[in-house]
Amino acid sequence: MVYLTKREFVNLLNLFQKSQSLIKPLLLFLPTARFTEKNPEQSIIAHDSGIISCSAEGTPTPQIEWKREYEIPLDKGRFTQLFNGSLYINPVHPQDNGTYICTFRQSKGSKRVTTKEQAINVFVIRE
Repeated sequence: MVYLTKREFVNLLNLFQKSQSLIKPLLLFLPTARFTEKNPEQSIIAHDSGIISCSAEGTPTPQIEWKREYEIPLDKGRFTQLFNGSLYINPVHPQDNGTYICTFRQSKGSKRVTTKEQAINVFVIRE
């Protein structure tokens, strides 16, 4: 198996951009995405700001989405996804205690999509 750096891959794609039949087999050799942090239990402090950590890497870069267990909606005014995939909460409420699901999705063409979930139990510490 041959691994390419991102730069080598882009150069190769540019070289063969007119020949789709040569590019498609190359997509099979891209590394599959993986979670870079595995912290299944995390604590945040009530009435402060907090971060629930979750990040993934791969080529192409996986996209991260967040949800709460039992489809409890995330308050868009208090929850913000950071550039690295982690979830920022400001301010943290006691009811933010619970299980959050961090999901990454990586697309390698229309027929190759990798999706993985990671459950994170969040404990809110009351002051």
